[in-house]
Amino acid sequence: MDLFNVVPQVTGAFSLAAALAAFFFYRERLKTLRFGALLKSANEKERAKLIEQEMDGVSLDTSNLTNEQVFVLAQQKMAARQRRQMTYAVTGTLFALMCFGTAIYAIHAELPPPTSSGSTTKVETGAGQPASKTDAYASRHSSVYHVSPQCVYGKQIKTMNRVEGRYATSGRELHQNCPTL
Repeated sequence: MDLFNVVPQVTGAFSLAAALAAFFFYRERLKTLRFGALLKSANEKERAKLIEQEMDGVSLDTSNLTNEQVFVLAQQKMAARQRRQMTYAVTGTLFALMCFGTAIYAIHAELPPPTSSGSTTKVETGAGQPASKTDAYASRHSSVYHVSPQCVYGKQIKTMNRVEGRYATSGRELHQNCPTL
């Protein structure tokens, strides 16, 4: 996996999270494959030590311990591994919930609140033509709204930034001389 080929495809937070997850899983997979190759090449006596070392990250000489002590040590290792895995699971779940919450927020932040179609307050356009406020439209980032579909400035509003109706007029002023042709 060439990390530099993935970088141009990262366009947002979710693709970054997916790329990082893929990278870490790929790294763990390589580590597992290398360990498997090492086990195959080792003799019988070294395999047991390699497996024990891989499981804990440390190598312990248990030859001077009784069977009871080895059993207690194994139980403690298993409990520590279980706590570590639980920590990973909880952290991963919290991260997934944060991503989900962010996605829900982003989806709802893009949608304008519902408007009632019953509002028909009339305003005068710059050309002297009456227009309905329900026909108004604006950019999310603008402080003015437009009422004429022929307005040159209104035509430049991107579809994803366009708001219409009562939401367009709320907190905005009518574009002077709308329509500007």
